[in-house]
Amino acid sequence: MFLINHGADYKQLVQCLAAVRDAHPSIVLGANFIRLGLAESLRTLAEDHDAAALVDALWTDDARKEWSPDGLDTIALMREKTGWRGAHFGGIAFKYQAPVSDTELEPLAALAADRTDVPTTSGPGTGKSADPSKLAAIRRGAGTTTPLAIASGVTTENIHSILPVVDFVLVATGIAAPDGRISPTRLREMLAVASNAG
Repeated sequence: MFLINHGADYKQLVQCLAAVRDAHPSIVLGANFIRLGLAESLRTLAEDHDAAALVDALWTDDARKEWSPDGLDTIALMREKTGWRGAHFGGIAFKYQAPVSDTELEPLAALAADRTDVPTTSGPGTGKSADPSKLAAIRRGAGTTTPLAIASGVTTENIHSILPVVDFVLVATGIAAPDGRISPTRLREMLAVASNAG
């Protein structure tokens, strides 16, 4: 489960993460600190908590912003300092970020496979599916052994065509009720379809 700080500040997100971890110690728990890179996310977590114990994964919308030599060194330093061994879901060719041309997708995915744990892409906007050719190009670039994730537009109607290409789906809109909250019924339906597709 990933928590995201829509409408909340980073401190509130950390407090929510701590509450979920206390209530569900064995859950796989991740976070997306919107607009923060991996190093900044780790620094924010470590201000008040043991980052290594609190979250198993961190998702960033634009992994490329930390790919300078200094940025990669800072990530390595923060991982070492905090002892965090979790998975970085690093956004590439992600919604609301700088556009990536079709010819750039494979090389970008190859870089992401070396610099993130789980290259993560999306469709063009919230609730919008990614083009299958985009997913195929990212899979080719990242190789067959690198886990991939998609973070938009996954529904019970299309998950069967997405799962052969990606390893993780980060879904909210596709399982939301009309009021925007997660629908237990839609979540169960999604899990059933995904289990049958896998």
